[in-house]
Amino acid sequence: MSEIVKHRGFIGLIAPEDGGYVIRIMDISDHVTTNCSSLMAAQSAFEDLVDDYLETLVALAKGEE
Repeated sequence: MSEIVKHRGFIGLIAPEDGGYVIRIMDISDHVTTNCSSLMAAQSAFEDLVDDYLETLVALAKGEE
């Protein structure tokens, strides 16, 4: 069973996989995922994933890597 999480206007899908959970940012052209070991940690992991994704987009726009 999948769960939905939200952060900064992004929607995430949490799905069970191999005894843990895979979290994916939905509705973007990039494939961005992370893993966590418990459903309780999923919201925090998704927030970190979104924040890292946004920082990467800003860095790419500035020509940084």
